[in-house]
Amino acid sequence: MWDPDDPTNPGAGGRELFVTINPISGQISTIDTIPGVEAVALGSSTFDQVNNEYIFWGFDNTQTGRLYRLNGNTGQIIANPPLGSFPTELEFDMNSGGLYGLTGNQTGVYFSEVDLTTGQSSLIDTQSVSNFVLSASSTLDATTGTYYFVGGNTGGSYRLFGLDVDSGTVNSQPLMVYDLIEMEYDQTQDLIYGLYYNDAAQMLQLMEVQPFTGAATVKVSLPGFGPMADGVVLGSSIFHQGTQTYFFISGGSSGTRLVSLDVANGVMLYNPLITGGNLIELQVDNTSFAAARYGQSTSVENAFASRFTIGPNPTTRLLRLEKASVLRQNSDLRIYSMQ
Repeated sequence: MWDPDDPTNPGAGGRELFVTINPISGQISTIDTIPGVEAVALGSSTFDQVNNEYIFWGFDNTQTGRLYRLNGNTGQIIANPPLGSFPTELEFDMNSGGLYGLTGNQTGVYFSEVDLTTGQSSLIDTQSVSNFVLSASSTLDATTGTYYFVGGNTGGSYRLFGLDVDSGTVNSQPLMVYDLIEMEYDQTQDLIYGLYYNDAAQMLQLMEVQPFTGAATVKVSLPGFGPMADGVVLGSSIFHQGTQTYFFISGGSSGTRLVSLDVANGVMLYNPLITGGNLIELQVDNTSFAAARYGQSTSVENAFASRFTIGPNPTTRLLRLEKASVLRQNSDLRIYSMQ
């Protein structure tokens, strides 16, 4: 998204633009204006790879929080239901078609699923999973259905939490030596990438993280980029699965730049200067990757079939349906036909 009016005030006058960005030249091309959006929640956007929809939440001109879904080709608003709560760290699961996030209160942080039609959040598990969450630290492994974020409990140590998206169960929570942000999951290599500012070396670094152990190694060093507060736009990282490219928006004294990193070879590709406005909430279209890897069509419901085992097939009497994890309360199972 792009605000051409005031670089210091995204959403000024309720006029956000939905745009595309050329990663080589940095050229901005407007798709459409998003009417009525007064403010955008930083780090709230994600992309529906099944239906080619850009998703974010923000406030309209009546200060009502809404979940916005935009057509990825035209920028037109498909739906903007009012939110029941204000979830953070939204992630879309390109395999299951679900939208997940974290909601917090004085008792802790809870894992939730957000209904794309109604905007209502429902707790996947009633148990708190963490006491705090590091901003812009979430990502999702669509293959195993695991939602990751950096947070912590007693003692204040950082942990990499891995949650099962079906049950909310914490499958792993290794200690993290580095307080990484802007995490992205590589579905091909089964690795997590995140940014870290190395005070000793005085440079920004892209770290490669093992999901279950939390072990991290330097993938790309970026001398000349400032600390997190100055050098990275919050919630701006994305990962293009097909080309193994990690993107983020940098700020600071060198100006706003769209940085692209080749994780396979550990090098920076491009960092064009972005001028004339405020670029926020970057997302990349991985629709082709999702279709090839998960067999996605335009039907979200079909995506859930991969989570079930049905047998025997054929049968004339009893049919057994098995699921890898426990269904949440109030789940529906429907048989549409004998096929």
